[in-house]
Amino acid sequence: MNPDTAMEIIHAYTWKKNLTEDEAAVFEEALRYMLETDYGSETVWAYNLAFHYQRTGYYGQAVKYYTFCIRHGLDMAYMGLGDAYALMDETELACQAYDKAKEAGY
Repeated sequence: MNPDTAMEIIHAYTWKKNLTEDEAAVFEEALRYMLETDYGSETVWAYNLAFHYQRTGYYGQAVKYYTFCIRHGLDMAYMGLGDAYALMDETELACQAYDKAKEAGY
């Protein structure tokens, strides 16, 4: 994979609904490639990876990457973190994340 190919895949699949398993795997590979090669901001790629995991039902992985983003100063990730926790039926953790998002102005 190279940056141009990864970007084409990311642009094609970011908002596509109902990705097939193969499409989801290729999309994840492209996001991981961009994250691991320091092509651009790693928090942006981590956030996109978290969002991908959340929308495909891998909530624990989403939490991991949203948390990474938060540790690196991307406060807007608190909203995604709250959503992921809510989808995991972790109401208390979701509320805490939403409170942090509100404190940060989101």
